[in-house]
Amino acid sequence: MAAAPAAVPVTHPGPGAPSLAQAGSTCVPGHAEGIQMSEGIPTPPGHAPSTGTLRALTLMIDFPDVRGEGSARERFAEFFPATADWYATSSYGALDYRAETPVKGWLRMPRPFSSYGIERGAGYEPGYRRLIEDLARTADDRIDFGRYELINVLVTPNAGPPAAETVLSVSFTGIADAPEADGVPLNRISFIYSRQNDGSPGAAANAYRVLPHENAHSLGLPDLYTDDGGGNKAGHWDLMSEDWGPGNDFLGWHKRKLGWLDDDRHVECANGSGHSRHTIRPLGERDAGGNGRGNGGTDGYEQAVADEEGGGHEEAVGYEADGAGGADAGNGRTRPGDPAAGRTADTSDRNAPAAAVSPSHSRRTGPTRQTRQTKLVYVPVTDSTGYAIEVRTRSGNDEAVCKPGVLVYWVDTRVETGRGPVEVRDSTPASGGCTRLPNVAAELTDAPFGVGEHYRDARTGVTVEVTGREPDGAHRITVTRP
Repeated sequence: MAAAPAAVPVTHPGPGAPSLAQAGSTCVPGHAEGIQMSEGIPTPPGHAPSTGTLRALTLMIDFPDVRGEGSARERFAEFFPATADWYATSSYGALDYRAETPVKGWLRMPRPFSSYGIERGAGYEPGYRRLIEDLARTADDRIDFGRYELINVLVTPNAGPPAAETVLSVSFTGIADAPEADGVPLNRISFIYSRQNDGSPGAAANAYRVLPHENAHSLGLPDLYTDDGGGNKAGHWDLMSEDWGPGNDFLGWHKRKLGWLDDDRHVECANGSGHSRHTIRPLGERDAGGNGRGNGGTDGYEQAVADEEGGGHEEAVGYEADGAGGADAGNGRTRPGDPAAGRTADTSDRNAPAAAVSPSHSRRTGPTRQTRQTKLVYVPVTDSTGYAIEVRTRSGNDEAVCKPGVLVYWVDTRVETGRGPVEVRDSTPASGGCTRLPNVAAELTDAPFGVGEHYRDARTGVTVEVTGREPDGAHRITVTRP
């Protein structure tokens, strides 16, 4: 007879967790008051749209003391179409990301790079405010800023240290008194520096992923890495935890938050006492006929780049634009998993009653059993905390899943960005993980639970048991709540 799977004990699943899960807790934990970027649903107004068409103004800039390295076209091509393709895949086609470059060459800033005081962790004041004001004044007669939902500023890669030594890339979202241009506040803006390439295998091909990470802040997602710079709470399971290393995707919770998983079709909530049974499909795979609100593709993507190979400069009044130059950015070494920084997150009693299971906040007639394509199960513990459950495989944007299976993680909407609002539960604690790929927090790579394994939180009384696997990769689980 096979041995019973060993439970993984957890002594404290999250700040302020109750002794036992509270029956009837909400399936839709809201945005926590006083939190800058909460994991709550829905994301508050003021962020860029995460479904439909997103127009991203993309500018390549240089400075009198740090002139453009290579052409502006080459700098643009480091990030596009890869960024748009990444979002098309992650959103199942729900987000049509269009990068537009009305200024074709390097846009020369009127002040030296050294005058802005840009360094790792630099705040908005005073340097970035001054840089945004200069950018708006320099480009305003050639750009209608009101056409765009966010702004990408691709800084010449020789400005500042190599990213493998110090990461400068940063985003600012929701600044109340941000500079304005064409009647709109410039308060959803990402600055990208250097290249996230430390010379390790695959680093160059995946260096673009710093931009999808930064853009996600404008969409309302928090950082999942912690203030000490590590991805030790969520590992490589979300781009907001680690954007170095091999390709990865968003967690299902983030896809739900962004509107890419439909609550009626893709999300189930287990908020009643007893057992509930669920079949979860792999997160990275598209549904037949499209996912949720997806539009099925990214037709219309515009790659507006310079016509000439050499690029050229757009001049600021009073400054001469010389030819492109500067030394190549050096490649150093970085700690594995060092992310971009400086941004503005017992087997159960078979006779127990069946638990209540419901779509999370349906207002419509729910889908039939045949049309439901569950990709996320949420087990609320309180009105602000709970467990999210999904199936991860090597599909979609996930390139390096070495142990496919059921991923279980704790979500706390009261925890601030950069403080660990999401914590992945490890099926094999202290194993060292199942990958040796560079720039990956290895310990959590084998976190998913397989058939016959289960997770039990003795503090809250929540158990997740993996009971089977379908030929198509879907996994069957049983959730038990007190």
